[in-house]
Amino acid sequence: MSYVCSLFQEGRSPVMDVNNNVMELLIMAYACKTSSARKIVGVLPYLPYSKQSKMRKRGCIVSKLLAKMMCKAGLTHLITMDLHQKEVQGFFDIPVDNLRASPFLLQYIQEAIPDYRNAVIVARDPGSAKKATSYAERLRLGKLLLRFAQLPGLIDGWLATQVLL
Repeated sequence: MSYVCSLFQEGRSPVMDVNNNVMELLIMAYACKTSSARKIVGVLPYLPYSKQSKMRKRGCIVSKLLAKMMCKAGLTHLITMDLHQKEVQGFFDIPVDNLRASPFLLQYIQEAIPDYRNAVIVARDPGSAKKATSYAERLRLGKLLLRFAQLPGLIDGWLATQVLL
């Protein structure tokens, strides 16, 4: 008798131990595989190590290693949200569904914030400026772009040096 097994991993939280969660997922997937599961679907709202998708110097691509481990453990399908880089999907030998949260977030902003047209969307760091710009354009808000400089000794190491309207 074969069956379908779905493995759900809780979302990102401040006290999340990434390595333990990865190992638990791999062990559960392998247990399903050895129990003759026909399909093993992993649902991971937050895919660990997905930002580490490029090789730097002679280092390894950690997200590719994690993808190979998940496939080897027995996952036959993966569902995740808002991958940092789309190329991470290519690291897997199984189908990967990358769901987007932005339509729901935009709808929530429009419905729950009565005066959202007077709001400003600010990026937390230079890497999220592109996404913040996208949200501002889709909400038809004025754009506020900050030019950043990295300076040691500051919180997070970043300082806005120019404001561009």
